[in-house]
Amino acid sequence: MVKKFIAAAAAAAIVFGSAAALPQGVFDDLGTGITARAVYIYEDYFYELCDDGTVEIIGYSGNHTDVTIPSEIGGRKVTKIGDSAFEYENFKSITIPNSVKTIGKQAFRLCEDLTSITIPSSVKSIGSSAFFCCSSLTSITLSSGITSIDDGTFNSCRGLKSITIPNNITSIGNGAFADCTSLESISIPSSVKEIGSQVFNNTPWFDAQIKKNPLVIINNIVIEGKTCEGNITIPNGVTRINDQAFNNPKTPNLISVTLPDSVTSIGNLAFSYCEGLTSINIPKSVTSIGNSAFSGCKFLTVKCYAGSVGEEAAKSEGVKIEYLTPPHTHSYTSKVTKAATCTADGVKTYTCSCGESYTETIKATGHSYTAKVVKPTYDAEGYTLHTCSACGDSYKDNITAKLTRTSIAKATITGLKSKYYTGKALTQTPVVKLGSKTLKSGTDYTVSYKNNNNVGTATVTITGKGNYNGTVKATFKICPKKTAVKKLTRPKTKQLKVTYGKVAGVTGYQITYSTSSKFTKKTTKSVNAAGTSKTIKKHTKGKTYYVKVRTYKTVSGKKYYSGYSAVKKIKVK
Repeated sequence: MVKKFIAAAAAAAIVFGSAAALPQGVFDDLGTGITARAVYIYEDYFYELCDDGTVEIIGYSGNHTDVTIPSEIGGRKVTKIGDSAFEYENFKSITIPNSVKTIGKQAFRLCEDLTSITIPSSVKSIGSSAFFCCSSLTSITLSSGITSIDDGTFNSCRGLKSITIPNNITSIGNGAFADCTSLESISIPSSVKEIGSQVFNNTPWFDAQIKKNPLVIINNIVIEGKTCEGNITIPNGVTRINDQAFNNPKTPNLISVTLPDSVTSIGNLAFSYCEGLTSINIPKSVTSIGNSAFSGCKFLTVKCYAGSVGEEAAKSEGVKIEYLTPPHTHSYTSKVTKAATCTADGVKTYTCSCGESYTETIKATGHSYTAKVVKPTYDAEGYTLHTCSACGDSYKDNITAKLTRTSIAKATITGLKSKYYTGKALTQTPVVKLGSKTLKSGTDYTVSYKNNNNVGTATVTITGKGNYNGTVKATFKICPKKTAVKKLTRPKTKQLKVTYGKVAGVTGYQITYSTSSKFTKKTTKSVNAAGTSKTIKKHTKGKTYYVKVRTYKTVSGKKYYSGYSAVKKIKVK
């Protein structure tokens, strides 16, 4: 798997900390053909940074059976579980934090040991086949924030016995629960208006529905017409014939079909290869017919109105057409000839194209108030304003007191890091918390800086704004630029000479050398130098010395150090 290749490539990066970046181009070097991108490591997780600065988990290298995904990494919220992020993993349970908004395609595909999962309310979307073939999964709690179940989301979850779909779900994709061979109970709310094809195929629940009635209708959608024979009028109230609902070999002996005026759409392949089907009545209410809806119906005659989608579909599939003649009825148009007011009745007049007309009374509306909440400010009280939409009459109630600003003086500031001198003003992205609340920059406070151009200690001042007043301060270090060891030589016996790059504006350089590559305390010494080279004497002949250099600058009696250069070694003669 790709993420295992990533793990191998990441090993060298781990020495830089718990959240180190893999080198650019690491994927191309591994021959995966994936475009180079910045991938980071945090404990057992691989992740990327999203455009909004949040974190997307893209892989996992651990071997734990119970996994809790972190809600934050490096102060950034984890908002997404990427495509195939935990594919094939062998954990039994997983906890998803409330920060996650998106679960990608195939995110937990083939996690065959996973027994249960709770999807928090923060999750707004789940990608297709996200839990495909999680065969040990027996229970699922869906997020109340999800509005659709995508194609194949829980396909082949053979241990799943029951599931309740929350009221916020409006659509279920193709094969979403197909081959859930233990699924005996499912609750589908009336909010579901779109149901894909083969959603419940090969499930005990669906087989039970077929036994009760070969015409399976869910929320006014015909899902299946299996074993339907002869002439079965579709009941009034049905709005849609789903994809492949009657296609052969489900309905080999279906002869004729009459659709009620409530039907508005017919899905792809809905009646394909019903070879015994001779006629179908399509009312004007049908506004869309899917691809190949009547394909292979050799003896079919479509009964429809001229200019309708029924005629268009029949012509495109080369089947016979019998035109229906609408009955002669009055066709009235209406017009309000006198508008009703709060206190007076109005009149609506209906006129037919033939000239016949009649009127009806529009009752006086009475006052119709709409409420608008005016929030309190620091200068004025709040209230609810009720205004009549008809005559403009209004009144106020629910008076609330003016707002009182909160002092920011006791807020905590985190997220500040030491930075290197660049010659320009350096800024930070502070995290400001007052109690348990994280304040928003620009809304709750403004940020200003002092002494943030040069090496030394810079001051960050947070000033309250909007609902907040007062100030709070914090500091961060600005370190001098790093240098690099250019050359390491042995000018004389028991001597070594270090030459390194010059850095403008620093006070000096600190050379650290040791006989241990780990720079243990007993074997390590340091010397300072003003120039760009230093000869160090009295070394042990034949010994190998490890050398690194850093810059420093003295500001107001305090030394500020850069990070060390890369280590070089030399054997003293």
